[in-house]
Amino acid sequence: DYLLAEDQLCKQMKLGTVFQNWIEPPIKFAPTYKYDINSDNYEISSKNRIPAWCDRLLHKGEAIKNISYRRHELMSSDHKAVTGEYLVEVKAVIPEKRNEFYHMAVKEWDKMENEAIPDITISSSTHDFGDVRFAAPVIRTFNLENTGKVLASFKFIPKPNDAKCSRPWLLIHPMKGVIGIGEKMMISLTILVNEHSAPHLNIEGESLQDVVILHIEHGKDIFITISGNWQKSCMGSNLSHLS
Repeated sequence: DYLLAEDQLCKQMKLGTVFQNWIEPPIKFAPTYKYDINSDNYEISSKNRIPAWCDRLLHKGEAIKNISYRRHELMSSDHKAVTGEYLVEVKAVIPEKRNEFYHMAVKEWDKMENEAIPDITISSSTHDFGDVRFAAPVIRTFNLENTGKVLASFKFIPKPNDAKCSRPWLLIHPMKGVIGIGEKMMISLTILVNEHSAPHLNIEGESLQDVVILHIEHGKDIFITISGNWQKSCMGSNLSHLS
């Protein structure tokens, strides 16, 4: 209540200095700005920002009744979006104009939906690690670029029926993140065969082959192919298998 009483827009509207004769529905939700991206925590920084109401809805005219005014708990941005529903009375309906407006609204909505779909471009989806030896890490990197018009959140996810995102000998960093519009992020892939994974390769005949799934929140999945040539050795095998 204290923050709302000190809200700049509310105070200026009451003074009549801005948006004269415009109406904002009662605000019954928490401040919408500024949040840490991908969380429900208000940002804490040296700027000492005070939580505030960012996006607002105002209306002007007769026979307009607000039905709802609420915020949405999206975490891909530093603020929470708000929406409102209105009941508007009209004196007469002109079918031609109504149809024209309807088709225009549908077209605009489709455009907004398409623009709201995150899109990430990957520099390479196939990675050959060449010869791989025991306890000798081999590293490959690739870049992710946000080519969409919204923030893009990503994470590596397990394949169906798998508990983990990758085979034990493959390390991925980072496993998740958020990429700003037009920004890039480097992902590193490391194959490291140790005493736990070596027996499966030396004795059980497993190969250095894997496919990892990069999932874009509210977007597509990208499949990344991993391969390498395992160089068998006595390292990582117990004596019973060497005799």
